[in-house]
Amino acid sequence: MSRVREAHEFELIERISPEALASHPAWTHFEVEVDRARVLAWGVPAPALDDQVRQFEHCGLVPLCPVIEIGGLARIPDVMLAARFTAPGGPVFDGYLLDPHAFGLFHETEEYSFNRSLPGFSAREARRLAATLGCEVGDLFPLVWQLDPRATKDGELTAAGSVAIFW
Repeated sequence: MSRVREAHEFELIERISPEALASHPAWTHFEVEVDRARVLAWGVPAPALDDQVRQFEHCGLVPLCPVIEIGGLARIPDVMLAARFTAPGGPVFDGYLLDPHAFGLFHETEEYSFNRSLPGFSAREARRLAATLGCEVGDLFPLVWQLDPRATKDGELTAAGSVAIFW
């Protein structure tokens, strides 16, 4: 039987951020019809969930929610996992992995998003990041990533890998 969660353990957010990833290592899109039962099974009280949902009812956004029960992450679609990325030249970035297609890096106050399905967009993001850092795009790749240990404690996910230039 799962325990009742404290209100601060569950929240719906508009966009992923370094602060959100620091508070929970895994986030996913929340759709009431699909995810309500799962979130309630985690022990989130229905009134707390309903209060969070009301904030997004009329804005058209699909919010993100933390994955409170880490076991079974591989079975939850579209999970953003906290990760640390290291470039060959040494810059280290906190970010997220949305396997198998996307990842994002945070540097200063900016997010740099990459998606294997959008190579042109990803190339522009890489150039934007390289310009900010004063280096060449080739100096950033391959990026080596390591998932937050909180997300890999059940041994279900690959904990590390790398991303080569894909455009």
